[in-house]
Amino acid sequence: MIDISKKYEKLKIKDQNKLYLFKNGNLYIFIGEDASNIQQYMVLKQIKFSNKYMKCGFPVDKLKDYQRVFNNLHLNVSIVDDVD
Repeated sequence: MIDISKKYEKLKIKDQNKLYLFKNGNLYIFIGEDASNIQQYMVLKQIKFSNKYMKCGFPVDKLKDYQRVFNNLHLNVSIVDDVD
């Protein structure tokens, strides 16, 4: 959880316009502002990720379906499979 938060913060400094999608176990998740921003385009339930961030996401096996949606909506989503 902490590693994803730190990685998210570093990536957002580099490019605030991207939405970062993190692999977290059996899920892909958006956190922070990205979790809020994706709600403009699709309904994903948000829950608490840490004291600082909310998260929303979907199962890993649905990635291709969601990538199609991201592409159709011209969303700049970057997938982060390795948090280390």
